Amino acid sequence: MEIKEYLKSLGINFKTFSHPPVYTCEEAEEYNKEIKGIHSKNLFIKNRKSKKFYLIILFANKPLNLKEFEDFLEEKLKFSNEQDLKKFLNTPSGAVSPFGLINDEEGKINILIDK
Repeated sequence: MEIKEYLKSLGINFKTFSHPPVYTCEEAEEYNKEIKGIHSKNLFIKNRKSKKFYLIILFANKPLNLKEFEDFLEEKLKFSNEQDLKKFLNTPSGAVSPFGLINDEEGKINILIDK
């Protein structure tokens, strides 16, 4: 089911904003200046050996210190590749979104949201 139809079926009102894929928060800022709310970035990361996947959501202006994050999780991590994005989230690089989790039918992605 498309995400828009899913939200409608739940009675959730929403607005859509379109822009081309972006690869940095600075690029995104060009398109989201007029959008109210807190802006975030979504990073798709995986464990180098176990193939455990994480969708990390944090404030757009907050850098992710991957080394500190590895220490916190006690795992070696790297950014997922284009094939993983397509396979698990059905999205290309530059368009990672929590809405892609609707495609994770096997529940393989761990979601981590920065407070």
